[in-house]
Amino acid sequence: MVKHSLIKTWVFFLAILTGAFSYALSTGAEKNPKLSVSEKSWDFGEIKQGDVLTHIFKFKNEGGAPLEIFNVRASCGCTAVILSKKIIPPGEEGTLKVTFNSRGYSDKVRKYIFLDTNDPDREKFQIFVEADIEVPPRPRIALEQYTADVGLVIEKEKIRHAFKVKNIGERELSFSCLHRQAEFMVNGEKNSFPVKVSPGRDVEVFIDIGRAEKPGIFRDSILIKSNDPMRPNISLFLSGYVVTLEQLEDLCSRGKKHPL
Repeated sequence: MVKHSLIKTWVFFLAILTGAFSYALSTGAEKNPKLSVSEKSWDFGEIKQGDVLTHIFKFKNEGGAPLEIFNVRASCGCTAVILSKKIIPPGEEGTLKVTFNSRGYSDKVRKYIFLDTNDPDREKFQIFVEADIEVPPRPRIALEQYTADVGLVIEKEKIRHAFKVKNIGERELSFSCLHRQAEFMVNGEKNSFPVKVSPGRDVEVFIDIGRAEKPGIFRDSILIKSNDPMRPNISLFLSGYVVTLEQLEDLCSRGKKHPL
């Protein structure tokens, strides 16, 4: 009988301890800030390229201490974020305005927004916006290569190269090549810019950069401007090595002495 009474006493004592511990935990949790958001994402649906869209996320502090948002940042510059206030007292609400500029994007796109807070359960929190972007028919420029090695060039001789410009879009492409001193030839004509390229076609451009001035590594670039709205400016990077005639003769003589 005494043993049974002791067991009941211990059970009652443990119940009191458990309840006190749970109360302490809940009381401590209530003293912390708690970030609650109405939605973690927003889908703008099908839009047209170039549309600028805005959505406002609402959030609330459901904790017992002021909620502080230290920092808000977007995954790229195309998405702007404006926070209504950085400190939200218990029970109060705030907003986060997100503006997405779809210019230059196509197909399914998702952009993230990151929040740093003093909520111990959501110190790093993220939401996102997304959209399906429809791209209208347009010219699309493409190069056969974006970097080219012109190889060995003898000092004082001309540096020349040829490359192809393609139109992989649905509208006529118009482009021009720019360089501080180079001469260009397209379809047998010098500096005949702008050049028109029909959809699915390409043209070959010949470059005469001028004479190699001094031995050593050669690097240069050609700027190509076009009516492709997504790639109005692209570059072709050229590299090579300039040698003197004596250096070239020395290389040739070494090759004869040590054939592969």
